[in-house]
Amino acid sequence: MISFSRLNEIHVSMRSLVNTPETQDIDPMTGAPVSVPPVMPDPLVDDVAKIAIVIREWLNTEAGLKLQQTDQPGFQRIRMYLQACVQILQQAQMAAAAAAAPGEEGAAPGGGGEPAPPPPQPEAAPEAQPQAA
Repeated sequence: MISFSRLNEIHVSMRSLVNTPETQDIDPMTGAPVSVPPVMPDPLVDDVAKIAIVIREWLNTEAGLKLQQTDQPGFQRIRMYLQACVQILQQAQMAAAAAAAPGEEGAAPGGGGEPAPPPPQPEAAPEAQPQAA
């Protein structure tokens, strides 16, 4: 459960998102400019799962719907922030699935998460004995 003080912090952050213009970045795949929120979630600090829930709920409140009608750019910045949170969650889920997937390079055949043992090394050829003359 999110505390009241944390909800207040999120609300203040959302107000900041509404009032601060988005920035432009370059899409690495296409090279095209894309808009990004002025503040990005920090996956090391922010609990993006809880933040995404709170933002979704807020966007569906009277205040969120009013923002959508009266300040479309501000509403879009909050949506971009929510989308960034969801993207972080999806990346974390894909990384966890990849780590648990059997048959991956370096993984044990049973998918136990431990590295596979090294392949057997060929036996060394016996040293040549000098022949007696």
